[in-house]
Amino acid sequence: MLRSGVEERTASTVGKIMNLTLLVAALALSACTPASPTAEPPTQTVIPGSTQAPSMPPAIIETGAPTPTETAEPSPIATHLPTSTPVAPTATPLPQIHASCYPDASAPLEDLVVLKGPEHLFDPSCQVSGGVGQIAARWDIDRDGSPESTHLDPPPLALQPGEYNPVVDFTDQAGQSLTVKLPRIVKVGEPKYPDWTLGVMEHLNNTFGVYPDAQSIEAAANLMSDARIPAVRVDFEWADIELHRGTYRWERYDALVSILVSAGVNVVPILTYSPQWATDGNSKFSSPTSPDDFGAFVGALARRYRDRIDVYQIWQEANTSLYFDPPDPDRYSELLNIAYLNVKYYDPGAVVVMAGLANDASAAYPGTVFIPPEDFLRALYENEALFDVVARHPFTHPLETLDTLRQRMQTIRQTMSQHGDNYSQLWVTEYTASTNLGHPGGLSEEEQASWLSQSLRVLLNEHLADKVFWYNLRDTVVDSDPFFAYSGLVHHDLTPKPAWYSFCELVNRYP
Repeated sequence: MLRSGVEERTASTVGKIMNLTLLVAALALSACTPASPTAEPPTQTVIPGSTQAPSMPPAIIETGAPTPTETAEPSPIATHLPTSTPVAPTATPLPQIHASCYPDASAPLEDLVVLKGPEHLFDPSCQVSGGVGQIAARWDIDRDGSPESTHLDPPPLALQPGEYNPVVDFTDQAGQSLTVKLPRIVKVGEPKYPDWTLGVMEHLNNTFGVYPDAQSIEAAANLMSDARIPAVRVDFEWADIELHRGTYRWERYDALVSILVSAGVNVVPILTYSPQWATDGNSKFSSPTSPDDFGAFVGALARRYRDRIDVYQIWQEANTSLYFDPPDPDRYSELLNIAYLNVKYYDPGAVVVMAGLANDASAAYPGTVFIPPEDFLRALYENEALFDVVARHPFTHPLETLDTLRQRMQTIRQTMSQHGDNYSQLWVTEYTASTNLGHPGGLSEEEQASWLSQSLRVLLNEHLADKVFWYNLRDTVVDSDPFFAYSGLVHHDLTPKPAWYSFCELVNRYP
């Protein structure tokens, strides 16, 4: 019975082992069953005491009785699951270089025109931000490949006269670069004074209806060319050219300039007289409301004719209300300065002539407001007005004698010297004598010729003037005053007066 009891316990133990074996097998089969589409991947279980790696399937536990071994098929790969794509790390952008330089496109004209003299230096600057580490600068003012400075904010630079297109390059330690182009600037040197001495005035722009077409202008130009008269002053009326702000009518003046230049005659334009839109006054002789409007006109003209015109005169007899109403040296200084800067910006070597200062015309023209020439000029110096030539119209009658002419010119010379102006030239841009014998100041044609010769010799030989223009080439009725209608060197039909031959002789003597 003892044996049977042992056998029963043995059978019972074997049965338990068998049951445990079946349970483990069932679990193994369950682990090999494919997961449903929505199921999470199964968790792998490691049997305690097993030396299998966690990634291996569970081991089958062997019992004392042999047990058939089943090999499970490998689980299919679940292709419906999303796959992850490697993402490259995003690079952090470098801080870019930023630079704000002066002068820029909005800079006033005086910062783009560096005036003559050692005290006038080019002084650019830049404010720089951003970039990596220290930023290096390279200023190439003349664009010749060699830097004039390597400072971010360079000290003022002394430039030689000429035109410049500055550029500055910035580079940081990361190799980033930035190029900034500055506006064109000019350094004003000495004006290129012309080598001719004598000229005439003529209203070739047809102000008085004498030159309506190219043929009439050519006739006058050929007359001057044959006599070797080197220069002519001509009205270039602002009111005629810029009828509306910003709209220019150049056709008549283009033709005029072409004819004169082709004939070998230098053109000296008188830039004068206000359009109706540019003044609050009642006539074209009223002073402009805005100097900038006048400056824009002068700049447009200088840019257009800089290859054919070398001398520009700014207004006419600004010290009298006849032509600049009211006469005001402060207002005229503003006009002169903005005109000077515009001319020099486009043509640095051009010569800028101030308005010719007139004698007192109050006696001949009642109600005229007049400022004496030396007082007007003195005010221009006090205002630091800009010009290359002082101009005077010292009309003198023979009864006043040559001493009166000398005194008028010497007074101007003294005013220039008192203000340290030993560099500007002094021109007589109008001088005349009339052959209207019906006028109290009229002379015979022979007297006109003699007075012309005497006066111009005194002006030139005694160095009272560097250049002289006679008013006028041709007898022309220019206003209600018959005096100037007969001040020409030739009659209205272009036939010569005796004064024509006297003038031509002086042209040969003072080339």
